[in-house]
Amino acid sequence: APWLIEGPQVAAALGLEQGLMFNDFEAQALSLPSLREEWTIPIGAAREGDGGPLLVNGPGTGLGTAALIKAEGKWRAIASESGHLDFAPVTDEERAFWPHVEPVLGRITPEALISGPGLRRLHRARLAALGLGRPELDGVEIVDLALADPTGEEAATIHAFWRLVARFVGDMAITFLSTGGITLAGGILPRIVPLLDADEFRASFERKAPYEWLVRRIPVRVLVARDTVLAGMADIAAHPQAYAIDYEGRRWR
Repeated sequence: APWLIEGPQVAAALGLEQGLMFNDFEAQALSLPSLREEWTIPIGAAREGDGGPLLVNGPGTGLGTAALIKAEGKWRAIASESGHLDFAPVTDEERAFWPHVEPVLGRITPEALISGPGLRRLHRARLAALGLGRPELDGVEIVDLALADPTGEEAATIHAFWRLVARFVGDMAITFLSTGGITLAGGILPRIVPLLDADEFRASFERKAPYEWLVRRIPVRVLVARDTVLAGMADIAAHPQAYAIDYEGRRWR
């Protein structure tokens, strides 16, 4: 959205004593210690994190990634723009539809396919590769049709989408060595959990030679509750000393 947020003006208009702004997935990462188990669904057999870095990824209007580490007893978020890396096909299916993917600013990035707009691009590319044209469906329509008919092409696109999510998240797992666990967030994934094949997801996630042994033990879960980031922001407000944040440099007032 073409919004310009002037933090001090917002704080003044609402009569706030203090105001602090975070990037969306920076806030998601800082919220990870506040999440309740019942707000999430594990993908695959239960695994325990080892206290290493935590990671949050998620497709929505874009593709977000951020890590969370504990340093000197305080939580510190590490923001990222990894959705704008270059992305390449790996499987035969991907190599077939990849030439039909519409580039964004001349590039094919993870965000170009793993996002709301990306779901539309993925569906159009898949069907073009199959000689079925390029349907004018948006992401919501694709999901609705997929849920209504689990055997149709829209459902096949959702399965391909999950595989791309798994592959990208596996890349991020070895990038950040996120042995503490991975949480998938965002606005799209909770809706398409009924079409998630956990075994297929884990296979794509773990196919990271020569580091299969590393990603094989990393737990992955999907965040399905709404507005959970607000619990994390409330914890920061209540216990600011637990977080390594430059409050003086970043707060609005």
